[in-house]
Amino acid sequence: MAELPDMTAAELMATREFLGLSKAWLAECTTVDERRIRRMELGQEETIPAKIPKLLDEVYDDTTRTVKQLVEKYRLLAKTREVIEYPVYRNDDEYRKAHPHSRYPAGWHRMVAMRVADAVPEVALVFKEPFRVDRPPWAQNGGRRRVPKVQEVGKGGGQPVSSRA
Repeated sequence: MAELPDMTAAELMATREFLGLSKAWLAECTTVDERRIRRMELGQEETIPAKIPKLLDEVYDDTTRTVKQLVEKYRLLAKTREVIEYPVYRNDDEYRKAHPHSRYPAGWHRMVAMRVADAVPEVALVFKEPFRVDRPPWAQNGGRRRVPKVQEVGKGGGQPVSSRA
């Protein structure tokens, strides 16, 4: 593989965003401090360590290969269906639950999904999990409501007194 030319600050930011990667993800994978990556993208650092463009080049190649494979797969499916649902995820936690071995974050997955949907009009992007605003917060814990015990300092001797009767 040929040596990559020096990457500019603008190329770093544009490539990272194009690939659906966060600064935090890039920092974690390259062991470069996230604040330093932010400074690099602003042009406040003189050089960008070679491991960053190298990683982005690998991700770009992997992304291109993944999109090509998925487009081929969904074009075949489109011959038998009018609409094909392609699940996407709102955040990394949802994505990790469904794809625990993926190297990439949910933003990367959404970007890949959008490129597939762009190439195959029959593909409809849908969230894998429904978002429910009517679910009370305690429903997340198996239906057990956890109400914090509120205490206030009483006037007699500084002993805590429950605010509930």
